[in-house]
Amino acid sequence: MDSIADLVDPTRFHQPDELSVIKAFIKDTYASDCQLTANEHQIAITVPGAALAGTLRFDLPQLKETLQTNKKLIIRIGH
Repeated sequence: MDSIADLVDPTRFHQPDELSVIKAFIKDTYASDCQLTANEHQIAITVPGAALAGTLRFDLPQLKETLQTNKKLIIRIGH
């Protein structure tokens, strides 16, 4: 019997570059992790606390310009 790892092609689940940039920015700037959810119109950034969410809001224009995307960036508070 084959394992799941053998059946699933790891190259099929490639993370888009813009998500990698967002994760690296938050990790480098705020030393925090985040969860990202993306679709064709928006990118939702989920951070662990309200303080980080409020501070990150000021960085959204710069982040959007760095990404060169027309997707809407949304900040959420959660786990």
